[in-house]
Amino acid sequence: MNEDLLQYVWQQKIWLKHTLQTSRGEQLQIIKPGELNRNAGPDFFHAQIQRDAVFWAGNIEIHIKSSDWIKHGHSKDPAYDNVILHVVWEHDQIIYNKTKEEIPTLELKDLLPVSMLDKYVELQKTQFDIACKGLFIKPPSEILYFWMERLVAERLEIKHQQNLQILKERKGHWEELFYFQLAHTFGQKINAVPFEILCKNLPYEMVQKNTLQSFSLQALVLGVAGFLNKPMQSQYHLILQREFNFLKSKYSLNIMDVSIWKFGKTRPANFPTIRLFQFAEIMKNQRALLQYILEENNIKKVYSFLQWDVQQKIEIGELHPQGKTSHWEKITLSKSMLDSLFINVFIPYLFSFGKTNNREDLCIKALDWLEYIPGEKNKIVEEWKNLGLATKKAKETQAWIQLKNYYCKNKRCLKCAIGNHLLKPVKIGAF
Repeated sequence: MNEDLLQYVWQQKIWLKHTLQTSRGEQLQIIKPGELNRNAGPDFFHAQIQRDAVFWAGNIEIHIKSSDWIKHGHSKDPAYDNVILHVVWEHDQIIYNKTKEEIPTLELKDLLPVSMLDKYVELQKTQFDIACKGLFIKPPSEILYFWMERLVAERLEIKHQQNLQILKERKGHWEELFYFQLAHTFGQKINAVPFEILCKNLPYEMVQKNTLQSFSLQALVLGVAGFLNKPMQSQYHLILQREFNFLKSKYSLNIMDVSIWKFGKTRPANFPTIRLFQFAEIMKNQRALLQYILEENNIKKVYSFLQWDVQQKIEIGELHPQGKTSHWEKITLSKSMLDSLFINVFIPYLFSFGKTNNREDLCIKALDWLEYIPGEKNKIVEEWKNLGLATKKAKETQAWIQLKNYYCKNKRCLKCAIGNHLLKPVKIGAF
């Protein structure tokens, strides 16, 4: 037993249809259980009860045992002087207030449904990544809808706080925030760190000085990343190499160790070399893109803006650190990569800009855009899909990722709408 469960029981009004009675034998009626207090002080404020037909208004304190009142030092804390009912799992000691009057106590041990307690124990002990996987019951669509909306808002708020931290480090420079977040997303999990190192070795202002011609910016990005630091045969690679040698001397650039980049088992279209070319192409048009994201409401037009008509192909075999067989690949962005950029860069940027500048319309637009993007396909999403949850839209999949990472991993079943639905007994007595 723990206090979180008891708080949940009290807040959700979960009881068998018993006639309630205090430890002093008073007939007890709960009119209002009060409002949960998440800060210091009693657990619930503004409660209303009736004891032996006498009306009382005040606060409720919840403990495992009555004696916890003494252990927690509440007797000496004036914040607890207005407690009108002490709710406990086990009443093991009579507690008195500052006027030496016994504080009325309600013991829950024999009032709660055994089935609910058994389910809670199973949720806390399970080894499943999703605690309720073995007990899962899909809640009604209305509950799921409002829970999804809240989870999506939570996820965007977390990303907003991360963006604020970067903005603080970059002295409020929004374009630099975009630069760092774009790089992180292009790196994906396998090359996120190398892309972050690239941004530190290649300052944003230097990128902006070289956006007039694609080959100059490509030379900077590929060169600092370490991919032009060897003999080349491809005519275009030689052009990039000569340009980078000039820029390296001009700006005194540091070159990364190329071995830090991971190719692994990725397909050629996902090689870090291709991602670097794509990154450079977006940065060349960054300012126009940011303006378009902020001003354009039609997400399809923003997609079109990014589907540039570039026929350029890159000989990525020669750029591979181990010198692979010749292979040419276009640098155009795939639809799935564009979706990832919207979900992880453009929409969080839009939301943060709206929150920081009191532009509620931009925050609403960010949430709306998630309705039009297909849901991601990954292990977490697949788990929820197998349990019957909708995963067609990014708004849905972002919600379930938030649920898994911030609720399931920490066994916060009592704070979860699905967990609440699962734990509630079939019969719920009314106060």
